[in-house]
This record gives sequence, structure tokens and C-alpha cells, in this order.
Amino acid sequence: MIPFHVPYRAARELEYIQELIASSSQKSGNGIFYSRCQQFVQTAFQFENTIFTNSCTDALELAALLLDIKPGDEVILPSYTFVSTANAFLLRGAKLIFCDSQVNNPNIDISLIPSLISEKTKAVVVVHYGGRSCDMELLMELSNQNGFIVVEDAAQCIGAKYSNDLTSTFIGTRAHLSAFSFHDTKNLHCGEGGLLIINDEQFVNRAEIIKDKGTNRGQFNRGEIDKYTWVDIGSSYLPGEYNMAVLLAQLQEWEIITSARQEFWNLYNGIFGSLNDYLPPQSAGNGHNYYLTFKSANQRDDFANRMKQKGIQTAFHYQPLHASIMAKSLGIQPQLLNADKFGNGLLRFPLYPHLSENEVHYIAESAFDCLHRLNS
Repeated sequence: MIPFHVPYRAARELEYIQELIASSSQKSGNGIFYSRCQQFVQTAFQFENTIFTNSCTDALELAALLLDIKPGDEVILPSYTFVSTANAFLLRGAKLIFCDSQVNNPNIDISLIPSLISEKTKAVVVVHYGGRSCDMELLMELSNQNGFIVVEDAAQCIGAKYSNDLTSTFIGTRAHLSAFSFHDTKNLHCGEGGLLIINDEQFVNRAEIIKDKGTNRGQFNRGEIDKYTWVDIGSSYLPGEYNMAVLLAQLQEWEIITSARQEFWNLYNGIFGSLNDYLPPQSAGNGHNYYLTFKSANQRDDFANRMKQKGIQTAFHYQPLHASIMAKSLGIQPQLLNADKFGNGLLRFPLYPHLSENEVHYIAESAFDCLHRLNS
């Protein structure tokens, strides 16, 4: 069986864990490996203000706290996304305004956002699906015109760049706040982890307090005050040093990992790119995933079962949030036809650095055989 996903194993993971065990440094958060990871992402990806968290969910929840979301505030977000994108803001009392995907892309359709903005709009959250960016230039223009905050759910995007940015900058540097994931399904991972990028200076000081459980411990550690105390709401967001040790090893190989994934993505696309009936993705991004979109859930599931019989594991993805039981309980029932299309039809193929070129060719040959039988 060719599995859908195999988490990457970086060469120095055990070395760093052994180094941490042997050292006398703290094993909880904010230690040596946290600092080394922080320095790495700030240098490699031009991320200025960074807070590592236990998960991308934590990073998004921290973002919602920073925005001071209150009941009645409206947050516009895509329906085609993971539930954490919504929960982070719903937990603070926000009213969720779901937006449809693009016709040919699972990403949010930014052209629809102006019609959803109201005087209660506090934030717009975008998801760069598969490491392929939304049009951030247009979205930031809308933000400047209407005064809302932009949050990027960049869970799948480490090492990806904005596709329409002439300066070729990394995703995570344009929005006011950007959240990343290091879950083991992502390109780089430490089992479970996250990262919040703060690009708006107004949030920097409070972010430090919130991630330190609502205390001013950061000031105490820098010698600015003689004791620290509770000054704001907060929680325990910091990951332990063992996770950071693994993540550092992964980060140091990010270019190798990204290049391998993009190579296999390009190999897939060279084979499937002309299948207009199945809507392949439009760009490689950071090579996070490759998919085809089928015309119905039945057709997709039939294809997936045929591939499984050939020893190949595939996987569908999100069920649109606007059609969920929870959304209905909240009285949210918009018609979002494109999100439904991707929810019913999108199917992802195996894509990870441990694949071989021969395996990709076998997957492709099997896929064409299954498609032929599906249509005969």
C-alpha cells in the first residue's frame, strides 16, 4: 500500500533531543530550542514578531484574543476550511459570515467579500489552501478602505510565497496576523505545533502577555520589573522544548523538503494538468498537496475505492463548514455552491518527500486506468 502521507524525518531530530536531555536548560517553553527556532524563521522567512504555540489552533485563538473579539462582532471567513478557523473566533462570541470559494480554486473568493462587509465586520480570515496564496494585495486594499483586520490561516503554507507578489515574499508577512501549523500532516512538523506571526505593531506587547498566561513575565525576564503579576487574560500557549528540538531539525531542511514536494507536484501536474474535467490545482505553492476535483461525491468515492484496490491511499478533505450540523444550529445556512463542489469532489493524492518517481508514475497510471473504468 502506498500511504497517503508519511511524516518527514529530519536528520538531526534525535541529536537535538539528546542534546536537550543532556543539558541543564529548561525543558518547558521559551528555552534554547524555542529561541533557535525563532531566530531561524525570522531569518529564513523574514518573519519579524513570532510566537510559537502548541498548535495552529492555539495560534488562531491567540489571534482572536488579540483582536478583542466580542459578541456581535462579525468575522468573514471561508466555508471550505478546517473547523479551527471558525472555532477560534466563535469561542470569543463572533458572528461567522461564511464566504464561498473561487470557481476554479478552493481559496476564498475575495471578489465576494465587499458584499459581506458591514459596520460590524471586525476581521476577515483567509486560508491559503495547499500553500497557494489568495490575492493578498486586493484583500489588504479592502482592509485599508474598510478598517477590518486581516488574519491569514496559513496552516499549510510554511515556505510558500505569495503567487502574485513581484517581490516574492513569503506567505505570513502581509496580513496583520498569520498562523501556521507544524502538525505531522504538514510539510514541516514536530508532531503538533503552531506559530503566530504579528505584522502589526499594535498587537506585539499584548501578545507577549497573553501567551504568558496573562502575566507580564516577559518584562520580568528582561529585568524591566522586579516581579511579575497577572495583568490580562491569557493561556498556556508555549510548546515544550522537545517539540522545538524536533522542529529546529525540520526547519533546517525546509528547502530540501519543499523542493522534493514541488518536484513531485510538478510530476503529477505534467501528467494530470490537461484533465480539465477534473479541475487540477493551478499552482504548486510549497507542494503541500495535489488533488483532482470530481463532479460528485459518488464519483470521487468510486475512484478512491478503485485506487485503494490498486494499493494506493487517497484522501478527500474538508466538509464545508456552512453545511455542518454546528452551522445549522447557529442559523447559518448560506448557499455556497463552489465550497460544496470542493467538499463533494476534491480528492488528494499521496505527496511527500519519501515518495519515489516510480511510485508517482504507478499512481498516475493507476489513476488513468480508474478514470477510464469510471467513465466507461
